Amino acid sequence: MNVSVDIIPLHRLALALIPVLVVILVQQRWALPVRPTIYGAARMLAQLLLVGYVLVFLFDTDSSLVVFGVLAMMIMVASWIALRPVGHDRPRLYWAALGAIIVGGVPTLILTTQLIIDQKADEAQRLALTDLLGGRFGGPFEILARITETWLETIFAPINLVIDGLNSRVDIPGILELGLSSIKNPVTGEPEELTLVKGTWFTSNKTEMGATTVYRYTSGFLHEHSGKYGEFAEFEYHSS
Repeated sequence: MNVSVDIIPLHRLALALIPVLVVILVQQRWALPVRPTIYGAARMLAQLLLVGYVLVFLFDTDSSLVVFGVLAMMIMVASWIALRPVGHDRPRLYWAALGAIIVGGVPTLILTTQLIIDQKADEAQRLALTDLLGGRFGGPFEILARITETWLETIFAPINLVIDGLNSRVDIPGILELGLSSIKNPVTGEPEELTLVKGTWFTSNKTEMGATTVYRYTSGFLHEHSGKYGEFAEFEYHSS
């Protein structure tokens, strides 16, 4: 894919082991067995390292056959792991689990994308935005372009946009209606302030988590996501 990958220094990764050490010390203090915890942590570390190297390889390769081959292997292994609680019935139920994961997950890899650009943009701006959002300049839009199976005709329409945190909303008449709100406490009904802080700026530094009051897309395809998870985050995108 030729997408740059940020390298996290080992000393920063080692910070993730601190909670594990705390748990082991507590177990020793309470005279509980620590061997399963150490084994589980070591296996988790090995798996994460392996997954990391595989992801770097996938980002560097331009072969779709390799990517789909790795995905197929991951789906087959995931199907087997998911059946661990059923014990001896795993072989009998394997194909049902594999089919369920394929039906539920594979369609998400076959994306349909439709670009919407404000009709106030002039010809030069429209061309630049189409190239940017189509992935010609790399970054996250290149990844989106590579996993898009079908591109629908670009829409040029008036975009009414209000940026105000979890009170933000977007209205494109006859095409998209989107509104955000905070999550309400199920007991008191009062708004809850939920914030996700990502110190390494992965996608954004601070994300406000909320819900959609409405999310309805009715143009080239239909998509309804009203009353479900939504979030707001400020970010700045620029080429390196």
